[in-house]
Amino acid sequence: RLLPVAEIQARIALRLWMLHLHLYAREFDACAAGITRLEAETPDADSASHYRLALLKAALAVQRDDPDAALAVLPDLLHAPDGVDGYAIGSRNNLLSWIYMRRSEYEHARRIQLDAPAILMDGAPLVGTSGGTLNGRCMTGFSYALEGKFVQVERISRDVLFQADPRGSAAAEAACFAAALLGEVLYEFNDLDAARKLLEDRVDVLERVSIPDSVLRVLTVLSSVHWLAGHRLDAFAYLERLEEYATHHGLQRLVANSLAEQVHRHLLGGQFDAAEACLARLDAMSVRIPATRPSTLAEVGMLAKHAQIDWCIAHEDFEGAAARLPPLIALCEERGWQRQVATLRIQSALADLRRGRGDAARLNVLAALRSGHKLGLVRSLLDAAPGALGLINRVAENEPPDPVLSFYVSRLQSAQQRTAGDALAAAGQAAPRSAATGAEALSEREARVVGLLAQALPNKKIARTLGISPETVKWHLKNIYGKLGVSSRDEAVARVRDLELGAPTSTDDASGNR
Repeated sequence: RLLPVAEIQARIALRLWMLHLHLYAREFDACAAGITRLEAETPDADSASHYRLALLKAALAVQRDDPDAALAVLPDLLHAPDGVDGYAIGSRNNLLSWIYMRRSEYEHARRIQLDAPAILMDGAPLVGTSGGTLNGRCMTGFSYALEGKFVQVERISRDVLFQADPRGSAAAEAACFAAALLGEVLYEFNDLDAARKLLEDRVDVLERVSIPDSVLRVLTVLSSVHWLAGHRLDAFAYLERLEEYATHHGLQRLVANSLAEQVHRHLLGGQFDAAEACLARLDAMSVRIPATRPSTLAEVGMLAKHAQIDWCIAHEDFEGAAARLPPLIALCEERGWQRQVATLRIQSALADLRRGRGDAARLNVLAALRSGHKLGLVRSLLDAAPGALGLINRVAENEPPDPVLSFYVSRLQSAQQRTAGDALAAAGQAAPRSAATGAEALSEREARVVGLLAQALPNKKIARTLGISPETVKWHLKNIYGKLGVSSRDEAVARVRDLELGAPTSTDDASGNR
């Protein structure tokens, strides 16, 4: 029998709702298959349902970190049919912003948000949810973050977080997005403790509700914060957590980011075999990505090239680094990634100096300083290469008096001194207490957890080894930290070692030989 139009539309609406549930549950394959079936079965005349399917396809592409798939839907997104509600329009605007900024069209992405009329739903402003104005403002902040303009990111992310947090679950997605942006700002501005406190309390929720770009930023920042605090195990644990999250969801760009960061950290720690293994995986990944995903292919290729430069610098192959740096700088300039350009210029200056090209080194340092001051960069320049601050000081000391340059260099110096002081204070706090404090307090299971921590295993691998859930591992860690009076994996392993409970004699070896 022929079904009435109203009943057909009701069934389509129900199936659209079910597809949204698949998307929110991260059941991407089921969502994609359902979209394909429903698209084939929806009457051509039902333009509103076809438009909602286009929105779903674009949203799925965002969650799969696939800008090329989202770009394929772009023509369908641009022309909304009459009668679609405010939620659809708000979602469309946010999706368009994401697409354009991933194409490096940052100003276009922002104009979509700034020029959009007020988004209403049932006559009321649409604030929370993925189609709301708070998420739209986060998209604006994200566009600035991609460029490296952290002064603007800070203002937007603080304001959104201030508005989103009191709304609870109604604005959880926007709150997580804003926290991810603000955490990156705080790290960049060298407010490391504030970044850690902001993000560690939110990371579990953020992984469930936010887009991959946010997860990437949060886990990378937490790894960097712990690295600077001397917590190598925790630093690698967050990178492994990023890799596991990305592998589970098929997010190749995020896997590549984790591997590139692992290469960098292993090289800093002198663990060249481990760095070489990660670099080989990254190089292999860069040639396996299909040509049908040119955006992902290009970004993973850039990450591999940067990791190769890190490798050359760590092995004092400055000719090799110098040959690779100009093409990568040009690529980053083309994409508008100003922060990466500043970082690469510091590395170029180091290579120039070690090759006896002092004038070229000076020009690269000054270009990086001018850009860094304009963007508000601190950690990016300090983290660019070992000895970066010494190189900056050397150039600045020989320049004519310049109050702006002097102020900025003094800011970098203060940040480095504060970070070194905080690391020493943390090491002092981790000094061993009396043997009775921990030896008698840890249970047999807790001691086994610490032993696995010493092998640099992340929570999920510890859970599999012990046959318990990751949540139970977290509960054990909380108890272990409390009993031992520590705040990190490295401190726990060191404390147990000092208490002669059988932990390894070197946490550095455990963090490097994974």
